[in-house]
Amino acid sequence: MSSKTITMKRHSTDSLENLGTYVEGIVSKPYVDYNLISNKFEKKDDTEIVLVVLEKFFLRTSSMAALVVHCISYLGEQKMTIIGTGGGGGLFNVSWGANSNLVDEVASAMENIGFVEIDSEVI
Repeated sequence: MSSKTITMKRHSTDSLENLGTYVEGIVSKPYVDYNLISNKFEKKDDTEIVLVVLEKFFLRTSSMAALVVHCISYLGEQKMTIIGTGGGGGLFNVSWGANSNLVDEVASAMENIGFVEIDSEVI
């Protein structure tokens, strides 16, 4: 099983309150099977934190891939980590890129709202 992580950032004073719903909307296309595990938003003073965890079914592997999106906003700088893992199937638990595609899909949508990729890692 493999995993992919992308770290992104943007300078913005926009609230992160609706970011979890936005991420869920990216993944929830018609007739796509996914499970929302958690969508949490916390705010304390000048800091906001969002944590979204979900699973998405991939037909090509007949398995679920997990997605974790974590974003922190502090004093106008927002930093996001997107992690995809799982999605493996068959005897050798090969994901065929299911988790990577999920991460790339979310990262692409985040670029549309001003986030810029600063790091990427595949394990």
